[in-house]
Amino acid sequence: RGLAMQSGGLHLAGAALTLACLFAGTESFSAPALISSFAPSLGLGVKRSICVGAAGTSKHAGGDLATAPPREEEQERMLLGCRKRILRLRSGDDLDSDSGVFYNSADAPEWLKPLFADPKQRRLLLREWEDLEWRVAAGWRGRDLIHDPTGKGVRVLAYFWHAEEQSLTGIVHFGPDAESHRGLCHGGAMTSLMDDLCGHIAFLPNAPVDGQNARVDGEAGARAPWCGCTAQVDVALKKPVKVGDVLKLSGTITGRETNKKGLEKVHVHAALTGEDASVYCDVKGLSITPVPMHTIEDDVSRREWIEGERVLRDSGWLL
Repeated sequence: RGLAMQSGGLHLAGAALTLACLFAGTESFSAPALISSFAPSLGLGVKRSICVGAAGTSKHAGGDLATAPPREEEQERMLLGCRKRILRLRSGDDLDSDSGVFYNSADAPEWLKPLFADPKQRRLLLREWEDLEWRVAAGWRGRDLIHDPTGKGVRVLAYFWHAEEQSLTGIVHFGPDAESHRGLCHGGAMTSLMDDLCGHIAFLPNAPVDGQNARVDGEAGARAPWCGCTAQVDVALKKPVKVGDVLKLSGTITGRETNKKGLEKVHVHAALTGEDASVYCDVKGLSITPVPMHTIEDDVSRREWIEGERVLRDSGWLL
């Protein structure tokens, strides 16, 4: 379901993609057949799991994925693995930086693997990014512009939050749908990345005091998922990005100021860099929090952060 015919090929339409691996309890489908049908579009290689294949990276630079779908027995293992990862995130048991559904340290290039090993870098795992079936049920109408695991544009494959340094770091992949000049990516793709980082970093929790960092509506500096937004990004494009590149996105909060109404302005500096430390773009950004960013008042809009030792996830995983 959720399939649409476009320009001679099957493409995944809407968040109903659900990818089979995201069905936590439904058995009313043929997993091997479904995965085989999706494999070429998702870029699944014989040795890659469906969860990682959905992220669509290969050697993290050239986009040279094999398109042969995995064998039937391997497909079943992939599907089971995805289900287990979702259930693990829901239970909260033994979570670590390799608890992502679609992307983990085994898939990262060597120069970015230390992010997974650093105990102060907590993996950021929002349910609407990792569980597409739940995303649909919770009321989202489409797929995330930056965090769609099957997207072919620009994607954040993993985010890490360092509370002490107030920094957010992402592993980023530029796919063919981010292309502008032949073989090079559109500057708007980089700008969208900076917008995403500036927005999220504004409402991530500070280093907890006595283990507490709960949301309090109206309180200056309150932290909860989606309680803020990007107000301004001043991006300087310095170097073109090639289609297929995997780069590092790093942002740090450089200042905060609170007005009389309790709104906090969060100043951010961020840069997109390569393995050789070359800078592709940088930004000075401004975000505002707390700001209600929902149209429906429900348990999803009232989510809070669940702070684990190695993972930062939202309370949506408990719904």
